Amino acid sequence: MPIFLGGDIQVTSEPSRVYQFSEFVLGDPDRPQYLRDLSLEYLTFPRHTSAVVRHKITGRLAELLSQARNLKRLHITSVEDFLESDQRLATAIASLRALERIGFYGVGDRAFDMVTAINCAVTYSDVGFIGDVPVVGEQSTVRKRDPIPMLANFHETLTELKIHWSDPPGTSYAYPFVTALFIEGTSVDVAMLAHCFPNLTHLTLAASPYQYMEELDDARHKNQEASPASWETLYVLTCGILPSYALGLSFTKVRVWVGAVMDLLEDLPKFYTVLEDIRPSHLKLTVACGHLGLQFTDLDLFFSPPGVSHLDIRLDIYGTDAPMADLMRYIETWITNSSLKFLNLRVVLPSSRPHGLGDQLDDTENQSVETESAPDDGDATVQIHDQVDDGDFHTDSETSDASELYIPRSIVAPDPTKDYVRNMDLEAYARELVRASPQLRHVFLQFPGIHPNLFWSVEEGDEGGGEMKLRALSEKEGWDILRQQSFL
Repeated sequence: MPIFLGGDIQVTSEPSRVYQFSEFVLGDPDRPQYLRDLSLEYLTFPRHTSAVVRHKITGRLAELLSQARNLKRLHITSVEDFLESDQRLATAIASLRALERIGFYGVGDRAFDMVTAINCAVTYSDVGFIGDVPVVGEQSTVRKRDPIPMLANFHETLTELKIHWSDPPGTSYAYPFVTALFIEGTSVDVAMLAHCFPNLTHLTLAASPYQYMEELDDARHKNQEASPASWETLYVLTCGILPSYALGLSFTKVRVWVGAVMDLLEDLPKFYTVLEDIRPSHLKLTVACGHLGLQFTDLDLFFSPPGVSHLDIRLDIYGTDAPMADLMRYIETWITNSSLKFLNLRVVLPSSRPHGLGDQLDDTENQSVETESAPDDGDATVQIHDQVDDGDFHTDSETSDASELYIPRSIVAPDPTKDYVRNMDLEAYARELVRASPQLRHVFLQFPGIHPNLFWSVEEGDEGGGEMKLRALSEKEGWDILRQQSFL
C-alpha cells in the first residue's frame, strides 16, 4: 500500500470517482499518511447534482487532504474553481505541514488567501493566475495577483519559482535562496528582479516584447537607470532578443544566453547590443530563414558574435527558397575568424521530422528551469506514474536507435534539398568549418530526420605543423559532450 499511494497520483475531475478515491484512502486510518504526490482538478458536477451530494463529496476530499500529513507535492488545476466548491478544501490544504512543492494554476482571490495561510518549507512553487493582465489605468478582474506577497511564507525556503500571468511583481519581500526563476506573460523590470531575487542564477522570461508598456528603448533606459551596481550571480538567461534588449543588463555578465531567435533583419542591431550587454561565452541561437525571406543573403555580416566560444545554432530553413549549398556556405562565412571552440549546427528542413516526433526534435529549448506541467485530463480515477521518463522519443538520447534518427532515402519522395544533404561530404564540410574557425575543438552536425548525427573532436595532426584533424565520436560520446554544455 505505501508503494501504491506513495507515487504520483492524479485524480480526475469526475465527482463519483473522486468520492471513490476518497473513500478508499479514508477506509484505513493509515492510508492518508502514505500520500506523497497528489494532482487534483476542479470537480465538474453534473448540472442537476444536489447540494447535499456535492457537500458530501467535497467534504470527504477535504477530510482526506487534512489527514495527508506527509503530502510533499500538491498540484491543482483551476484551483480557484476547485476551492469555490467547498471552503473546507482551502482549510484542509492550509493545514498541511509537509509540503515542499506546490503547483496552483488559475489562482484567484480564494487561492491567494489559501497560499498565504500555508506554513510549510516549500522549495518549489509554480503559480498561474486567472483574469486578463490589466492595462495601465484599469482595474484587474482579480483583486490579488502579485505573487511576491502571496508566497511570502516561503521567502526563506524557495529555491525555484515559476510565475504565469500575474500583475507586475512588487518588491515587498526578498527571496534570497531562489536561484531559478521562470516568468511568463508578465512585465518585469530589473530593479524588482535584483531586489527580490538577489542570488538568481537562471532567469527565463517567456514574454512578448509587446507586454512592455513603454517602447523598447524607453524600457531599456528605465532598467539601466534603476539597475543595481552588480548582479554577479546571474549565469543563464533564457529570453528572446527584444525582451533581452529591454532588460538592458549591461551591469552584469551572463555566461549563457538561450532563446535568441533571429527572424527579422531589423533586430540585428539589438541582437549585437545584447551581446555587448551580457557578453556571453555560450550562445544558443535560432535563425528562421523563412521569416527572413530574401534578406537572408544579407546575413553574411551576421557573425562572428564577439566573445562567444560555444555556439549552438538551429538553422530552420522552412519557407526559404535559398539553395542548400548557399545556406551551408553562409555558415562558414558567419564563423570565419571567430573565437569558437564548440559548434553544434542543427539544420531543420521542411518535413524532415520522422513520424511520431511532432515538434519534439528541438526539445532542449527553455530547460534552464525544470519544467513541471499541470496534470493532464483523463478518464481514470487515479493514475500512478513511475519515476521514469515518459517514454516519448527524443533525438537527443544516446539510447535511441540510430536508425530512428533519419528516414532512409529509399522510402521518401525525391527532394532536392534533402538529396543535397544526403549526398554531401559532411566530413569535408566539417574540415572547412575548422579552417574558417581554427580554434574549434568540437564540431557537431545534425540534420534531424534526414541524416544520422555526426560528432567530431578536432585534434592536432600527427605531423604537427598546425594541421588539424577530425576524430569521429560515437553517438554516446557526442551526447555526453552535448549534455556538458550549459545551453542544453
